[in-house]
Amino acid sequence: MITVEKLEKGTYFDDAFKISFRYDPTTVAKVKELAERRYLPEDRAWEIPAHELPALIEKVGLSNIKSEEAVVQALNTKEIEDKREATQERLKGIKPVRDFDFKTAPLPHQIEAFNYGMEKNSLLIGDEQGLGKTKESIDICVARKKELIKTLIVCGVNSVKYNWEKEIQIHSNEGCVMVDGKTMDVRVQQLNDWYRGSSYFGVINIESLRNEKIQDALCLGIKDGYIGAIIVDEIHKAKNGGSQQGKALRFLKAPVKIGLSGTPMNKAEDLWNILTWLGVERRSFYSFRNAYCTMGGFGGYKVIGYKNLDNMIEQSLLCKVLDAPDLEILHSNGVIEEMFLTCKDEIHFIIEHYNSYKQMPDKLTFLGRFKDFQMLEVTESTDYLVYKLKEAYTYTKLVPLIEDTAKVVKEDSIKAIQYLKEEIEKLEKSVPVSRNKDGYDIISNAGDRLTEYKKRCEVKGLIGIPTGIPKLDEITNGWLWGEDLVVLTGRTNVGKTWIGEYFATMAWNMGYKILMYSGEMSTAMVGFRFDTLNKHFSNMGLLNGSGTLGKKPDTDGAKYLQEDYEKYITQLQQKSGFIVVTPDDFEGRKPNVDEIKSLAIKHGADMIVIDQLSLMSDKRRADIPRIAYNNISEDLFLMSKELKKPVLLMAQANREAVKNRKKGESPELHDLAESDGVGQNATRVLSLSVIDGTLKISVKKNRYGINNKEVLMIWEVNTGYLKPLLSENPEESTEDKKDDKPDGEKDKGGEKDYGF
Repeated sequence: MITVEKLEKGTYFDDAFKISFRYDPTTVAKVKELAERRYLPEDRAWEIPAHELPALIEKVGLSNIKSEEAVVQALNTKEIEDKREATQERLKGIKPVRDFDFKTAPLPHQIEAFNYGMEKNSLLIGDEQGLGKTKESIDICVARKKELIKTLIVCGVNSVKYNWEKEIQIHSNEGCVMVDGKTMDVRVQQLNDWYRGSSYFGVINIESLRNEKIQDALCLGIKDGYIGAIIVDEIHKAKNGGSQQGKALRFLKAPVKIGLSGTPMNKAEDLWNILTWLGVERRSFYSFRNAYCTMGGFGGYKVIGYKNLDNMIEQSLLCKVLDAPDLEILHSNGVIEEMFLTCKDEIHFIIEHYNSYKQMPDKLTFLGRFKDFQMLEVTESTDYLVYKLKEAYTYTKLVPLIEDTAKVVKEDSIKAIQYLKEEIEKLEKSVPVSRNKDGYDIISNAGDRLTEYKKRCEVKGLIGIPTGIPKLDEITNGWLWGEDLVVLTGRTNVGKTWIGEYFATMAWNMGYKILMYSGEMSTAMVGFRFDTLNKHFSNMGLLNGSGTLGKKPDTDGAKYLQEDYEKYITQLQQKSGFIVVTPDDFEGRKPNVDEIKSLAIKHGADMIVIDQLSLMSDKRRADIPRIAYNNISEDLFLMSKELKKPVLLMAQANREAVKNRKKGESPELHDLAESDGVGQNATRVLSLSVIDGTLKISVKKNRYGINNKEVLMIWEVNTGYLKPLLSENPEESTEDKKDDKPDGEKDKGGEKDYGF
């Protein structure tokens, strides 16, 4: 049953409804089909605009809707239509800076690009493919037609030349000349005819610019004032300043220059030629490279690293600080003035201004003092910016420390160890994670608990990320937000990795972002398991390249075929948010917890999955496994607490301890391999065992709930089905079991190998 509530004021939509229901993957999928919807993590509910309500009812059926009177009223067709128009008007976002009659309606981000391009004479548009870079540049140049006279379009890829002609027809009423004659003399004549003709746009491929006659003709067109703007498509093709295309780019000196690229450039040195053409970089290539690149290798001619890239991080964080009402954003994150390496004067001014006037300086005052400071539209999270700031600061302190240590080593290697230890301790104290707290009065702040209690009543106790197993949710309240290290343990080949990824997949389907470290499997293997768990494609079929991939859910025996998988992958590629890292991402070594934490912050992960404990490294470098595992689990718990994200950790049960247990009996806390400390650091421990296709999840530790509870499930590993067992006795329940064994299942002395 789906509960629909009218909201007085939505978080994302002015006129909205809150949709809540007991977790069900099918219902979640139907909600996600709506054009406009947003997930509310704190409420464990969805928010949709009023005009989407009829579509929702059509998808789930009116009989499945529990609603109030406002819902019935909202079904009025005219009212819905009015709301739809109002919402569309609101979604137009900001208005253009100039009253301009767009031939095709722009999206909000396209209006932002338009407004920026109306004010700037140098513009680099780096939108991803499909976001409308072509339209943005056409609209800008058409709106500025009177001052520009004509616009030349240079295509970095010859094959898209005629696509530009079509796009110009779609988005404008201007004429277009294609400079594509069979000889260069013909092309020169086409350019001269274009100058004197009425067509506003001229299109040429970048290869033509290599010809001296073409260069002369274009320079003459620019000098005589015919060409006022130049658009270079796929500008990354000209990133090498020494190439013919790169050299050809630099002589185009039109008043307005626009570069388009949807391809990221991974090397700082590749930006020089493009920035030089745009006119924002005036240094030589070698000066630019030396400013941002660390050189090394034989003769010092190879780029081995980068430097001085922290300025953008500092600027972005300062923009957030200026938007804040006070300095709490710095204090609560343990940021001190000394950490700003390139914006020292700026941060000092802000702090002094606040201390003097008890308010933040307005942006006009700030920019009046720092005229070269660039206000940025910051999309990165504060956590990420703070982390990168501290990382850069620590680097500047650590490098000279290592150099000094090397000098001490020459004198006394034993003394060097002690020196390094002392200096590291000082450095750790100088980079605080957060400010010191004064404590929390649970008496005077009792109202906070009442608010939290009411919130839990609204979500019926499920305050964490759903596990995907309702009965398990009743026991655990889901994966909790912070201070939640969940250990999944079991003997070898019992399916810890499968179950861990199952929990992650269910969370992803609810709209949460996942970071998963896979110490054993490749990204491809993890991906195939995800497809199995997500849509029940046969895992063996995917691995073996079979043309048939198991039975389709909710059908009368219809089979998944190759084309079904292709369609699924095409749709899946439009989404994101499930990041998998392996030892390959760490140069083939085991990562430590700090490295995982860095990635979690970078990707904004809501849940972190570690497979498994023995494939992590201890940053303290303990030689004894028992101590190392204890250290790692302790660090993972502290990471969960700091990031306020749940962490799922797969840990092996001690083989010797469990080999004498009865068939299907779950390992106990003290059976965790090598370390009792792992169980002590964990907030929850779930012990797994499998017998005759029945998965038993035993809750051995539950710091925030009931202990020693069991959940029994029918587990079909090959198709990813996990179904509740109707009977508590696995030997008595056969109702939901299938006659056919999962692919790859084999009998082994009375026990079954499920291919884990």
